[in-house]
Amino acid sequence: MKKIVFMICLMVPLFGQQTETDKEITKQEQREMRQNLAQEKMNKLSWGQRMWMGAQDAEWRKFEAAHKRAHMRALDHKRYEVKKPTKKHRVLSYVVVGGISFWIGHEYAKKSHRKGHDKKRPYGWDRGDKK
Repeated sequence: MKKIVFMICLMVPLFGQQTETDKEITKQEQREMRQNLAQEKMNKLSWGQRMWMGAQDAEWRKFEAAHKRAHMRALDHKRYEVKKPTKKHRVLSYVVVGGISFWIGHEYAKKSHRKGHDKKRPYGWDRGDKK
């Protein structure tokens, strides 16, 4: 009985899986539904509203084209690539950050290296002669 329950528990996830064709069909159905909704929305609009939306789309496409041309001119027709920091740059940054943090820690620790009466005592310690 224990083995049967164990086998059923292992088989349950397999029954819920969709095959590749099922996934493709659902994606296609979703695409069709989106297209139908867009078409229904356009059908509900009046002729003037549809023309206005078409004019807005044309203006937007014109703006995007000009924007792309400006970027191409600014980049001298080269593709813009983000440069990764080189190994030398990373090592240098680690050395600089490490050096600064060491220096700050050293300066902070100088206060605790002092000897004498002006040394700061931990909280709760008080001098016996004060009352």
